[in-house]
Amino acid sequence: MGPEAVRFLGAPQEVVQSVADKTFYGLTITLVIAALLAGLAFMAHKAKTSFKRAIRIILWVFAFIFTARGLLIFLFVPANMEGRNGGDAMLFCFHVGASLFVLSIGIALIFALMKSRKALS
Repeated sequence: MGPEAVRFLGAPQEVVQSVADKTFYGLTITLVIAALLAGLAFMAHKAKTSFKRAIRIILWVFAFIFTARGLLIFLFVPANMEGRNGGDAMLFCFHVGASLFVLSIGIALIFALMKSRKALS
């Protein structure tokens, strides 16, 4: 994946430059994000079999962050409509789709945590 693809995905300029320079910064950031998502999946699986409060608190934090990030769609759409993002239709569709995807993860986490809370009591 080249620097143009990384820029399209919304990476900060430092990461785009790192990919262009073929340094490890961009790769490291990508691996950290992948590790966070793998950790989220592991904790969600663990929460199914464990009643530890810390796991549920961490999942609530993830749910809040994902939901808040997903709700940024209400900022992306007006900004893109005004042409602040270069007026690129594909970039607009990507940001809207990514926001909806992240929002659905956050809402699914909240729903699952609420449902499991009722089952625990």
